[in-house]
Amino acid sequence: MDTLHISKNLTSPQSIVSRLAPTPSGYLHLGNAFSFILTWLLVRRLDGKLHLRIDDLDAPRLNQDCLEDIFIQLEWLGLDYDTGPQGPDDHLRHFSQSLRLEEYMSALEEIRESGLLYACSCSRKQYLSKSKNGQYPGTCREKKLDFNQPGMAWRFRSETEISPDDTDLIEGVTGRKSISFSGGRNHAS
Repeated sequence: MDTLHISKNLTSPQSIVSRLAPTPSGYLHLGNAFSFILTWLLVRRLDGKLHLRIDDLDAPRLNQDCLEDIFIQLEWLGLDYDTGPQGPDDHLRHFSQSLRLEEYMSALEEIRESGLLYACSCSRKQYLSKSKNGQYPGTCREKKLDFNQPGMAWRFRSETEISPDDTDLIEGVTGRKSISFSGGRNHAS
């Protein structure tokens, strides 16, 4: 059986920062456990920092029992983290994303006013059908559509393609991934 070897020959192991980001809209499952354990192992092996950030902005779907279950399962799995809430009450009082919603909206508005965002009416299916490489072709970039219309995606305006290195912890730099921002979500292609 092959043994996974994670090299510590990175330029700055202390710069490794990751997070566990469960959503309290459903109970954790085996896939979450696997992902959390793998993330925890990599971060600890590389002397990095691990944050617990509970994604709770979808308030109507927040389930108090599922929020409590996150902490029960992390304890059962034996996974610690460096920053984040220590329990459901601590989360709701100090860490809930809804506590900073005004700050998020203010920052988003500042970015929009700077001209770095534009509204787009294209669905993913529509733009993928027009694209040869799977990337958004900029169909709505200059249309000046209303951001507040239902179904509008907010896209990030960039004169050059955003292509951060795709760096694998084992293989190193393996290529490039293009990123587009749509509807507040980050889609790697």
